[in-house]
Amino acid sequence: MVETKSGDMVNDEVKAYQDSRFIGCTEAIWRTFEMNLRDRYPPVMKLAIHLEGQQSVLFQDAKLTPEQIRDIAERNKTSMLTKYFELNRKDAAARVFTYDRILMYYRWDPATKSFIKRKTNMKKTLPKSDEDNEDQKKSNQIGRMPIITLNPHTKELYYLRQLLHHIPGPTCFQDLRTVEGCVYETYQETCIAMGLFEDDKSVEQAFEEAAAFKVSETALIHLFVTLVVHVMPANPVSLWERCKPELCAWRMKLKNLDEPTPEIINDVLLLMRAQFAEHGKDMVADYKLPKPTGSLNKEKREVS
Repeated sequence: MVETKSGDMVNDEVKAYQDSRFIGCTEAIWRTFEMNLRDRYPPVMKLAIHLEGQQSVLFQDAKLTPEQIRDIAERNKTSMLTKYFELNRKDAAARVFTYDRILMYYRWDPATKSFIKRKTNMKKTLPKSDEDNEDQKKSNQIGRMPIITLNPHTKELYYLRQLLHHIPGPTCFQDLRTVEGCVYETYQETCIAMGLFEDDKSVEQAFEEAAAFKVSETALIHLFVTLVVHVMPANPVSLWERCKPELCAWRMKLKNLDEPTPEIINDVLLLMRAQFAEHGKDMVADYKLPKPTGSLNKEKREVS
């Protein structure tokens, strides 16, 4: 306890520690020669990760005009990730390294916002790894991308992160979506094409099993919407085309039809749109599903 000027007694933990600790000869000499008291190894640097055109831009003044904000955004449109793409376009030697390993061979210069090839050997002796080129590697610095959780809002960023771990030397975002000359629309589809994740067959099987039990139209539509929103299939449009006959089956049976008419398809899409809205989703904007026309009424909601 320490007495203050006002006479109050307070518990000063810092002073109590300094008064009670014991410094031996070894620690005293270590401190006398000002040797390092702590060390961090290996060094780790955070790597920027973002979707195309969605890099972060910081503003210090909250009173900027829209024109000033656009000007600052234009000047700061580059990021560590875009500079990695630029490095691969200019330096063929860098194209053999994935994004998370580039810092072992190139250092990041925050002043010029660029990667510079390492000249000084900064690495420490470690057990040799078959995947490392020990003669070329100049540092044991590790690059780490932030953890991205898989949810409907960040799924494309999640799959982009996986591709950056597996594809060496991409020169642009499109390169990351290209597999054997085929450019895919989403990073999720690219991951599936590369065999990193499963395709939508399990989602289709789940729906087919439910449809086999002849459950109601409402239950089937609810299941379809739930699968699209929470399981996040790679191609919702393709899933809709495969599931459309079962989704329309009740109304086809009511009218004794073998094929769904445009009117029946539109009524089912209207019911789907209402359920997507309950999840806070727009089935056209978020999943590129067909856009229905008209609005729901009592007759369209009910199927006898």
